Amino acid sequence: MRIQRATLTVAGFLTCACAQLALEDPIEMPPLMSDPATPPSDASLDAPSNFPEEEDALRERDAESAPPDASLGGDDSPDGSVSSGLGSSDGAGDVAMGDVGPDLDPLPPDAAEPDLEPDVARCEPEVCNGLDDDCDGQVDEGAGCPCDVVARDDSAYLVCAQPRSWAGARMHCMQHGYDLAVVEDAGEDAFLFNEINRRGFHGSWIGLNDLLEERTWVWLDGEPVGYEHWDQGEPNDGGDGEDCGIIMTTPRRASEWDDRPCGDERAYLCEVP
Repeated sequence: MRIQRATLTVAGFLTCACAQLALEDPIEMPPLMSDPATPPSDASLDAPSNFPEEEDALRERDAESAPPDASLGGDDSPDGSVSSGLGSSDGAGDVAMGDVGPDLDPLPPDAAEPDLEPDVARCEPEVCNGLDDDCDGQVDEGAGCPCDVVARDDSAYLVCAQPRSWAGARMHCMQHGYDLAVVEDAGEDAFLFNEINRRGFHGSWIGLNDLLEERTWVWLDGEPVGYEHWDQGEPNDGGDGEDCGIIMTTPRRASEWDDRPCGDERAYLCEVP
């Protein structure tokens, strides 16, 4: 009986002592292994671990699954915006580009350089076309034109002896880059008269006509006649209809204008339009 009571007394004493120790100095238990799919918290990584091998394995796994460096691009922000490494993005797909390199040449690589001296580069042998092909400041000189080439101020003319109708004369002028002459003032009128008179031509066609409306005389472009030099009583539409104009060389009527039938074949004067 005494032995039993002593046993109970000792057991109770030990129980109380263990409880007191638990309250005063609890034994630190090792942490349980976390779920492999859940990385440890920052606090657990900083605290000393009783499982160094498992902890190293977790660190290696985290390094392999870490997001790419933001400087290389990727969707690494909470709102889904993208860092391109070249600029910024607003998350809507419109990337603001930064300095991506030197300015691009607006011309394609195979584009020809602009011609800085077009007049020199395009000079060619002279041909009869009403142009200064060889860039020497003269038109159709030595170009083999079918008529004599003469010049006055900035204009060039063909003085053609081969008789043609008014329409035929105009067509021949246009084949060489000219048209029938338009007389704008007394100086040009006198110049053209002298050219045909010294060659012995009789009345010669110019671009004067009233083909569209009788007695409404116009030049080739339809412009009304400004300067006029009609002979007295002309134009009179005499004979069998006279709808085209000439410069005359006959005595007492020299240098004056007259209307004649357009089908008559005459010498003619062409001018660069």
